[in-house]
Amino acid sequence: MNSFDRMKLFCKRMKDELGYKHAFGWPIYSRERGGRVMYHMIHATDRGEGPKIMNRAYRNALKAREDAKRLQRDLSRLWGSTGSGEKPARS
Repeated sequence: MNSFDRMKLFCKRMKDELGYKHAFGWPIYSRERGGRVMYHMIHATDRGEGPKIMNRAYRNALKAREDAKRLQRDLSRLWGSTGSGEKPARS
């Protein structure tokens, strides 16, 4: 059985045997192995908003991360060298 079919079966069992209202699998990809699926994260909930929240979180997690040097440069421009948003004390 491939990993996708195993995930679907596990989600079905979460609903049928444990009584969850919703159960969904989310592929977790490897950055080091060319984007292959390493495993599936299962989210099971009885809450109606749960799948919507999880979908939003998952989509945001897949977005490319901003380059750390560029982020630091941009934040330094906004906040100054202290990182707090306050102007450095003058001596």
